[in-house]
Order: sequence, then structure tokens, then C-alpha cells
Amino acid sequence: MNLYNNQWDTNFPLWQEGPWSSRIRLWVVRGGPTAETLTGPSWEARVPLIAAFADGPRGKLPVQSSGLAVSRAGGVASYVGPAPYGDKVLVRLWDLAGISGKVEVSLPDHFSAFSAVPINLRGEPEGKPLKIKNGSFEANLPAFAPASFLLE
Repeated sequence: MNLYNNQWDTNFPLWQEGPWSSRIRLWVVRGGPTAETLTGPSWEARVPLIAAFADGPRGKLPVQSSGLAVSRAGGVASYVGPAPYGDKVLVRLWDLAGISGKVEVSLPDHFSAFSAVPINLRGEPEGKPLKIKNGSFEANLPAFAPASFLLE
């Protein structure tokens, strides 16, 4: 672990004042599926549990409901929210386990989309829209790569 030096051998402590701290987590893995033994625990450590509290009148959404789900271990939704280039919802998936193939993406109950349009990282369409049936769609997720969709 090299915390201070980069590719130009800059020694940051010489020109960065104040205390520094770092934490490293190690998992010992001996065989087994990568998604369950390595990528799952590392993603949970990277993205901690987030909770919210609201005070005021109740809105239209249910108090509790399931979120977006990806059918395969190692496939995660790294972003679900407003698209930066329009008024649609962007869903970005990543494969963290090195497994290419089809995944089923289940949307939360309150999403009312009819198709998921595959796009590249620039927001340009890449392929035919995928039909959303019963709140889910099937998509190809490449190994160690993102797959992005605009919900329409």
C-alpha cells in the first residue's frame, strides 16, 4: 500500500499539512466464487448503509419498499437517479466479479417506465430499447464494465 507517492514520486507529506489516516480491509479468499467471497463484502465496505429521517406530512410513496435489484451476485447498480443530460432516470450497472452475461434488473414499485434504452457513458443510445415487463428488464452486463440505461 503506497499512500503518499504517485507516478511522479511526489512526496505529499512534504507539502500537505495536518494529520493523515488510512484504513485497509483485507479478506483472505481461498477459491470459491469471486462475487460472494470478494466483491460482495468489498462493495458493502465501499458503500455504507444510508438512512434518512423525515418530519412532516406523509407523501404518496410507501413508507417502505424494495429498491432496484440485480439478479446476479457481483452485478451492482452503481447509480440510479436523474440523468445529467435530460429529464429521464439513469440506471448504471457494473459487473465487479468478471462475469459477462445476462442479468435481470428489477425496478422499485414506484417506477413507471416502459423501456430501458442502452446508452454509452456519453448518453448516446447504443442498441434497441429493452422492454420492461412486470417491473423488470433483462440486459447484457459485460465483465468488469458498466452498462447504462435510460428509463422511458
